[in-house]
Amino acid sequence: LFGNGYWTLHATVTEMVPYETIVKVDESLKTGEVEEDVAGVLGDKTGKYDIMYSPYEDLPGDTYKQYTSDVIYADLLANVDTNPAVSDMFSKPWGDVTVTSFTSSPATNRVLRVGIDYTHFVTEDGTSVIAADGTPVAKKYGLQPQETFAGYEYVTTRTEANGDRVHVYKKASATPVAPSPATPTTPAAPAASTPEAPATPKTGDTNLFAAFAMLVSGMIASAAAFITKKKNA
Repeated sequence: LFGNGYWTLHATVTEMVPYETIVKVDESLKTGEVEEDVAGVLGDKTGKYDIMYSPYEDLPGDTYKQYTSDVIYADLLANVDTNPAVSDMFSKPWGDVTVTSFTSSPATNRVLRVGIDYTHFVTEDGTSVIAADGTPVAKKYGLQPQETFAGYEYVTTRTEANGDRVHVYKKASATPVAPSPATPTTPAAPAASTPEAPATPKTGDTNLFAAFAMLVSGMIASAAAFITKKKNA
């Protein structure tokens, strides 16, 4: 017997306090690499109790049997969560409880650094490729394939020490415009010259010419006759 109690039970209840895991991105690590900066440590809350039962309530035996050790433990655990003070008291149908001790220690959160990879789009001098809208092309999360950008030609791809992928481009060469061959002009065909027809003498001119010819013929004939006569004489 304890005091005026029918019986007294000493109980110790401990609840473990879980820690959280804090994850930080570290770009110096590759994807899949994990570094632990701080190890996680569980916290705890521990309460010690004196439980006294006095038959001031007339509880039938069958009714009292429902308060099993699991029920009593759950009620004490709920009290531990309230961070009770020493000498606090509370009552339950299964008995009167006095807190005789309470201690607690906080959990230490686990801190991890995880790797992450990016894909960069740069020119040969290391500056960002400029998009069609005039803004620099931003890096993209993860390992991405090469892309096509207006005004640029793809050169090569390399992998950095931290796992990042870098696509390298250069300014596209201006394509010379081939001059169109001049269309040959067809020379104009020379105008065909029409030979001039001999002028046809006028009718009056024809008659005059004929008369002149007869006169000349007559003169020649007379001269010939004169010469013949002279030879005969």
